[in-house]
Amino acid sequence: MTMKNHKPLNTETARALKPGTKLVFINAGRNTVSALNGALCKVGPKGTFTQFGRTWLDIIWTSPEARGQNDGGYHPYDFAVAHRSLAPQAREVLKMLKEAGRITGVQAWNILKVRSLPRRISDLKEAGYNIKKAMKEDHTGQRYAEYTLA
Repeated sequence: MTMKNHKPLNTETARALKPGTKLVFINAGRNTVSALNGALCKVGPKGTFTQFGRTWLDIIWTSPEARGQNDGGYHPYDFAVAHRSLAPQAREVLKMLKEAGRITGVQAWNILKVRSLPRRISDLKEAGYNIKKAMKEDHTGQRYAEYTLA
C-alpha cells in the first residue's frame, strides 16, 4: 500500500538525490519495516550505494513514526520525496523573496499583513528553501533581520 500523492522512487531517481533531501516512507509492502507510513527521513551522506548487486538508499530517520528503525540502507521504492504544501502567508513571503530579493519584518507586516515573519521563514526552511538571515541596523540604531533566498 502506498500513500496518495507520493510517487515511489526508482533506482535512477534515488541515485540523483542529494544528501539531506527530505523523504517520506510509503512502504511499498515488499519488506517488513516497522516504521509507519508517512514517517519522515532524509537521505544520508552516502546517498545511494550498491551492495550484493542491489542499489540501496542511505536513510537517516527524523520522525517518531520511524518506531526505532535504524539508519542505513533501505529499498528506494519504499520512499518518496516529501512535498510539504505551504500555507498562504508562507507562499506570499516566498513570492516577495523571489520578486524583491529580500524581506524584513516591517515589509512583511505592512505589505503582506504577516505578523510572524520568523515563523513563516521557518515554514519555508522546513519545505526545503535555503534562506539566509542578515542582521541590519537602521538610521536610529535599531537592529532588524533581513531575509534573502540563498
